[in-house]
Amino acid sequence: MKKIITVLCFLLVSLSLFQTQIVSADCEYNEDWSVSQNLDNCLADSALVNPWDGLIEWGVKNKIIYWTWQLATVLSLISIGAVVYGAGLMTVSMWDDEKIKKWKDVIKWAILWFLWLLVAGALVRIVIELMFSVAS
Repeated sequence: MKKIITVLCFLLVSLSLFQTQIVSADCEYNEDWSVSQNLDNCLADSALVNPWDGLIEWGVKNKIIYWTWQLATVLSLISIGAVVYGAGLMTVSMWDDEKIKKWKDVIKWAILWFLWLLVAGALVRIVIELMFSVAS
């Protein structure tokens, strides 16, 4: 149970790291003001905006592809971490049959999940592209 909670927390933190904020400023240059006054005016008009707001041409299709890519990136990092964990188990197994079986299983499943992730990401992209090409 602790492992599941730890993985979920890691996943949520990793996804939150991909959230970016863009500073948008609506500035007008006034020749009568100094540079610092112009910059202060820009700073007063600036605001944090959602990255999607600046990308009007990004529709639902691109958002789905973007979020799928982000999720695949996080899951890829987790599977790479599992391979490293399996390699660590290998180094401390001291040729105990039970431990050898455990690290082989960890590495095997991590590689299989990584390959599944690559295929699933490609399939999602193909399905999304097909859905939106038929719809338009």
